[in-house]
Amino acid sequence: MRLRRPALALAALSLVATLPRASRSAPGRVDVDVDGYAGRTTGGWACGPTAHTTYGGGAAQVRYADAHAGTREGGVAAVVGGSVARETNQRIDPSGGCAPDDTRGVCGEVPAPRTMAAVQGRADWSDERWGVGVGVGSAQWWSNHDDARPYWHTWPAFDARIGRVSPGRTSAHVGLGTTVPTMAARPGLYGGAVHTPDDDMGWEAWGSLTRCGPSFDLCARADGAFTFPLSPTLRLRAGLSLDWVDVSRADLRVQALDPAGSVGLGARF
Repeated sequence: MRLRRPALALAALSLVATLPRASRSAPGRVDVDVDGYAGRTTGGWACGPTAHTTYGGGAAQVRYADAHAGTREGGVAAVVGGSVARETNQRIDPSGGCAPDDTRGVCGEVPAPRTMAAVQGRADWSDERWGVGVGVGSAQWWSNHDDARPYWHTWPAFDARIGRVSPGRTSAHVGLGTTVPTMAARPGLYGGAVHTPDDDMGWEAWGSLTRCGPSFDLCARADGAFTFPLSPTLRLRAGLSLDWVDVSRADLRVQALDPAGSVGLGARF
């Protein structure tokens, strides 16, 4: 059953990727983004330790849109992205979540450092004023603190947009899943705004209730990103975020404000 989840997710992504090619004969456009990122997040398990998780890695995303996507006629697009990051956990509660009568201390162990992967794909339809997209995502994380390996977990992805995406305009979004490939491993409910750049700087602002820590605690997250056009086809993107987590266990309450950052390049063909 556990092996079927990533297989189903990859099959769905393959289907999503074929949609634009079958939908229009007009030439489309391709956007490619590559980012490096690093940060820290805090969380744990109800029956186990609480930990700070530091991570760093790379992410990539490809978006294909037909010639009519975002125009008055309306058209389709497909977005496929993913990330790979090295995660290291540091236990922060003195007892490790162990019961007073535990003599082995196994409950206090945290998973060893591990490289974790995540993917997400979505099929979108949009015209000049609104858009909607559906898809699927899958990522590795630790279901239990004493698991021998992380397992894949799969969720539905959804995004709704109102507002123009033409240069110099601002659009609003709400959805489920992730907004950028650097967050592919940390899905959640999100809302925000995107200002599409023309010759000037573009920006994004997001708020979300998202996955944090090595397992699935929830935290509030704020993201901001800026896009700087370097040429008509190349852009530089830099982002910063903060997680706020308030975790309560039987013998511990942890409140943490965790930072993260990213920098990358994007190109349009």
